[in-house]
Amino acid sequence: MGGAGPSALGRADADDDEFLLNAVIDRVNTTWTVWQVTTLSWVSKHFAQSRRGADPIEAEAGEGR
Repeated sequence: MGGAGPSALGRADADDDEFLLNAVIDRVNTTWTVWQVTTLSWVSKHFAQSRRGADPIEAEAGEGR
């Protein structure tokens, strides 16, 4: 049986738990990063469009004078 005692099995379970924990942390970090980049990209795009959107209206009104 050499090495298949309770301590060897406990070590395998600890390795599995550590692997699972690392996988969950990695998944959360990846999801957070994607959400953050997507949100910030959307906000910056729409903020820039809203700022540009005001300028053409003012320029158009100024051309008619």
